[in-house]
Amino acid sequence: MDFGSLLNLLLLIFGFGFVIFWHELGHFLAAKWAGVKVEQFAIGFGHALLCWRKGIGLRVGTTRPEYERRAREQLASRQSPADAARPAALDEQQLDRAARELGLGETEYRLNWLPLGGYVKMLGQDDLNPNASSPDPRAYNNQPVGRRMVIVSAGVLMNVALAAILFVVLFLHGFRAPAPVVGYVTAGSPAQRAGLETGDRILRFNGEVMHDFTKLRLATALSHPAEPSSIRVRKPDGREIDLTLLPLPEATEGGFLQIGVGPPVLLEAPEELDTLPESERELPSMRLLRGGDRIVAVNGLRLPQDDSEEARDRAAAEFDRALQASGGQPLELTLRDRSGATRVVHLRPMIEPPFGNRAVTFAGMYPRVVIEHIQPQSSARGKLMPGDVVLRVSADTGTADFVDHPTRQQFMQTVNAASAAGTTISLDVLREGQTVSLRQLPLNVRIPSLGGIDRRGLGVMLSDELKEPFIAGIDPDSAAARAGLKPGMQVLSVGGKAVSSWLDVLAALRAAEPGQPVELRAASPAGEQVLALKLSPQEVDILAGLRFTHGLPLKERTWLRRTTNPFTAVAWGAGETRDLIVQFYVTLKRMIVQRSVSVSQMSGPLGILHSGTLIASRGTDWLLWYLAVISANLAVVNFLPIPIVDGGLFVFLVVEKLLGRPVSPKVMTATQLVGFALIISLFLFVTYNDILRLM
Repeated sequence: MDFGSLLNLLLLIFGFGFVIFWHELGHFLAAKWAGVKVEQFAIGFGHALLCWRKGIGLRVGTTRPEYERRAREQLASRQSPADAARPAALDEQQLDRAARELGLGETEYRLNWLPLGGYVKMLGQDDLNPNASSPDPRAYNNQPVGRRMVIVSAGVLMNVALAAILFVVLFLHGFRAPAPVVGYVTAGSPAQRAGLETGDRILRFNGEVMHDFTKLRLATALSHPAEPSSIRVRKPDGREIDLTLLPLPEATEGGFLQIGVGPPVLLEAPEELDTLPESERELPSMRLLRGGDRIVAVNGLRLPQDDSEEARDRAAAEFDRALQASGGQPLELTLRDRSGATRVVHLRPMIEPPFGNRAVTFAGMYPRVVIEHIQPQSSARGKLMPGDVVLRVSADTGTADFVDHPTRQQFMQTVNAASAAGTTISLDVLREGQTVSLRQLPLNVRIPSLGGIDRRGLGVMLSDELKEPFIAGIDPDSAAARAGLKPGMQVLSVGGKAVSSWLDVLAALRAAEPGQPVELRAASPAGEQVLALKLSPQEVDILAGLRFTHGLPLKERTWLRRTTNPFTAVAWGAGETRDLIVQFYVTLKRMIVQRSVSVSQMSGPLGILHSGTLIASRGTDWLLWYLAVISANLAVVNFLPIPIVDGGLFVFLVVEKLLGRPVSPKVMTATQLVGFALIISLFLFVTYNDILRLM
């Protein structure tokens, strides 16, 4: 870990501790307001590392023994020799009176050894002991229900307030967030069907102003899953139009509602690109650019070069139009480097996987799999090579099962089967016209799983082999299946035109009319066949909607969301806090009730720290944003109706108010134990999820 990462981690830990401190401060202040004696104000759990008490000062370990000793000495100093000879049991009130006479504080402020939470210990209250009580009139248990409700809910209210305050500070300081502009549109997505395009600026979503792209993601996630959403956009030419779309769950996003757009980028490479290790620059598109390069023209068309937001919108739109019009053929890019010199490179576009994590098909025909990249830690590194076409894959389970010319789905199914069996895989690949056999490759790369299942993979990036129109698989419900095409065939011509690649096939099929037969000639082991391919209207739309992507390492496009008006900052902060709280509840509903969001999206302390260090590396503004998110989420988690947390305690107080008496100690004890077990189980689950994601 370098110094910068360590500093970000320390800042995050400090910030996280402050969020917890602020929560406990709410309980503390409310208890003081109610006249309740607070024995301990603690950050963390377990034994005390450092403690401070008024009149005693800072100590290693607890100050309680010294507090009691001094109080007893004070009481003894006032006794007669006869009374001192007959020591009596002293209650808490006597000790407190003696301590106050000495100027000792009644509250011990603790930093405990496990800084993952905190608590306020009040006289007559113990989260782990529902029977805790005290006859002292200043004890928590002797307060009216209304005051106890205020004490219990104060921490949550303080976290809500802190989130809003942090957002206000953030927007007055300035938030360098992704601009609310469409960077790309996913094929087959709600956004594409609605008519959104690269370079479109999102002005409003369901009537709410979209200040930045993070706001758009949040608004999309909160939209109703069965009701269309309205969206107002400004096109790069200045026209403003209203569109309607229905957000859908996206498998690659854990089931959260998405519309299928990505954040914008600048048409220039980040400066740090040159410092990346060679293993991270093996993709052809990664090697085209150098740090600071700027794309100034595409296929001879000069792009807008000034740095205004409008010019950037137009440049993004024009670049994407050229990309989509290429049909997958190489694009000529003119680059200008940091010195002002220009050079020309050629970019080969790639077909982008459609929305919903679906595979690319051509009227139901799946291309073969090609190895695009091998991770540095993969056991296949140095054996597999980028560009290898997979001819056969098998799990080494002792059977003769194998898949010839696998599709992406078949390849991944085979790897998953080998992972489940704890065995290796074997491959035959086509490399420069020669078949290369690779046997017993260990699956040594852990794969994050939406289902929370521990899986291992080969550590390779797959792509579609588009150079030869060789059919690896057939979708059973497709025009290709209805025409009689089979895996293992190679397409020779479409509509009477010879084809030599899947890009040729795509261009020919895009000219087809729905329901009209298209002559397709294919070669098979049995010889050549001429078949009639009839595309459905849906298949015609899918082919027309397939999109190309560039894969270039481009700089994130941000803009400064800032206001000098404190009232505007307060309005923004309140709105962001409200949306985060609502999103948490909506996510829980979709996770637990509707089962549309994967439980693997839950994170624990490890995940929070890992994500936080990455976010904090983007700057102070992003650290403030993340702490505001944590504070809002902590408020929701603490007020869930789970025994042992604030929400569960509040429910007991409501029941006590309705019944006119406290819940029985037996019921309290049983529910507290259940709540404790639930919290521990949840902690272990999210920690396991975090470990899987991080390994």
